[in-house]
Amino acid sequence: MKSNGWVLAAASSLIIAACATSTSEPTTTSKAVVTTDGEVRNLELEVIADVTDAISINVATNGTDDPVIAWVSRGSAGLARVDLTSSSLFDEQTVTGDFEPFSHPIERPGLAVRPDGTIDLAFTALEEEGGSVYYASFEAGAPEPTRISGDPRPETNLVHIASNPSNDVALAWLEDSTLSVATLDSSGQPLEHELVDDLTCDCCNPAPTFASDALVVPYRDYSTVEGKVVRNVASIRTLDSGETFEEPVAVADDDWFIDACPFTGPSSVVVGEVLIVAFMDARQSAHPEQTSSSIWVDVSRDGGVSYGTDLSVYSEGINRWPVMAVGSDETIHLIWEKDGQDGGLMYASSTDLGASFSEPELILSRESTAGAPIHCSTCSDRYS
Repeated sequence: MKSNGWVLAAASSLIIAACATSTSEPTTTSKAVVTTDGEVRNLELEVIADVTDAISINVATNGTDDPVIAWVSRGSAGLARVDLTSSSLFDEQTVTGDFEPFSHPIERPGLAVRPDGTIDLAFTALEEEGGSVYYASFEAGAPEPTRISGDPRPETNLVHIASNPSNDVALAWLEDSTLSVATLDSSGQPLEHELVDDLTCDCCNPAPTFASDALVVPYRDYSTVEGKVVRNVASIRTLDSGETFEEPVAVADDDWFIDACPFTGPSSVVVGEVLIVAFMDARQSAHPEQTSSSIWVDVSRDGGVSYGTDLSVYSEGINRWPVMAVGSDETIHLIWEKDGQDGGLMYASSTDLGASFSEPELILSRESTAGAPIHCSTCSDRYS
């Protein structure tokens, strides 16, 4: 079940999130993709918990216990466990309080399940002065989330959570084009470390990951080359739980010139001592046309100190939202979205720690508008 669970966490977070829009009639089933060892199949989930009004959904698992699904709707956030045997959702818990969760399809709640079964949930809430990050740890019952970010700021968003075998927890999010990271203090509450990078792409998801003795955060950086804006994937790490951070290092080995919001951030996993990062960019396509974008993978064998040469996994058409997960046999499963009428969810796997990937295959097709842009004209479009 460990392998099943890990890939469910990757695959269904994409598919369910794409399908979870408000409808006038109750929804009875929701489709997810589960990749088992050597098998890709569809799973119909009976919706016991009410997720018909969910705007965004995420899924996580520790590989042993039942996976957990979390969602944000207008006015509240909630979570429930996924029973893979009966294909149902159960143990629903709703979190409410004096806050308004930011409900947007790309603003999925941060979610992690620790090895001991503790569930960590985080989300962005909108307040008069801007946005704040709220956090709750579920050991029993549904506690009221607490604000863990500083003063509310415009464009505080895209919070993500990671845990490791020692039950350590780390969060990362964006605040006004800067990167914030939080680690748990002695009381078990996240302590924010602001301005970890003081200039980042302010609309692309960061991906905190524990690699050996380091906490490594891949994210999309912001810089200029000869006056032109570059948004390349980089990573930054700390060896002392966030008290100090090393200088950022490049993950992408070529520049992507784009003065707009790609929205798509990196995904990262660790297999033994190897850190694998997947991301998209359109370095081969001139802005503003952006007629194609590629899915790339790069590997660090020294805990995020350095990276190798980018591997192009797929470059046909417009591709985005890569997500990875690892099976119990150390197979890396990579899923992403391909746009266009011939698109849908794409899948490839690696059995050599990211050095190569299988021939990509379409595992869930869908109709969509061909040639849709991979970014919006301004970051504020996301809030309209």
